[in-house]
Formats: sequence, C-alpha cells, structure tokens
Amino acid sequence: MFSQASTTKLFTYAILGMIYEEGKFLFSDPLYEYLPEWKNTKKFVTLPNGEVTVAPLEKPITIRDAVARVRAVVNGIML
Repeated sequence: MFSQASTTKLFTYAILGMIYEEGKFLFSDPLYEYLPEWKNTKKFVTLPNGEVTVAPLEKPITIRDAVARVRAVVNGIML
C-alpha cells in the first residue's frame, strides 16, 4: 500500500490551479478569507531570556504560503 497523504496533494494543487485560472482567488490572498478559523493564527517566539511565548503573526498567511508549505503548524500555532 502507498501513503495517501502525498497523492492527495497532487489533486489539491490541480484543483487550486483550475480555480485560480477562473479568477476566483489570488495566491496573495490571506488564507483566512476562505478559511476563517485561520484569522487569528499565532506563532511561537523565543524571548532573549530563553522563555518561549506565543504572539500574533505580523502578516497573515497567504494561499501561496499554504501551497508552498513555507510555514509549519504545530497544534494550530505557526512556527
């Protein structure tokens, strides 16, 4: 058996490409415009004293970020 996790990405990207060509979104659009639960995403921040805290993102996650997987998510918090 093959892992389904990798093969489903191909279908997702193909469908995104078709929807993009129809002009329904831009890759620079914030992800929360389509998935509202991503609006208040936070990130881990290491303070100078070594303590780790959570802070809001400076800029929203875009569809490009999600597709390119340039940011990691652990338990709903950006890394």
